[in-house]
Amino acid sequence: MKINLPEDGHRQFNLSALLKYLVDSKRYFIVVGQQHEKLEKHTKDLSLDYWIRKNIAVNKDTAQATDNVVEQICATGLFTVTKNACPNTGVSSKAIELI
Repeated sequence: MKINLPEDGHRQFNLSALLKYLVDSKRYFIVVGQQHEKLEKHTKDLSLDYWIRKNIAVNKDTAQATDNVVEQICATGLFTVTKNACPNTGVSSKAIELI
């Protein structure tokens, strides 16, 4: 399943890459963590926004985990939007969780 990124409408990633990342990190959720900062100043390196920027996005200094991206991921039926403790800050944050 392909997820379209906001940066140019043509860049996509395969949802299986995100699933592999979660399995490898032994987590069942990932905080959205969208930030409007350059990648080097991003404070949530365990977030969806950081993961997309670091691994997939062409423009790594643009927020990538937009509402539309989250909606596409949840529309697959594999994830739902939740609130979970951010692994970086401990604060309850918007997240997507495996169903």
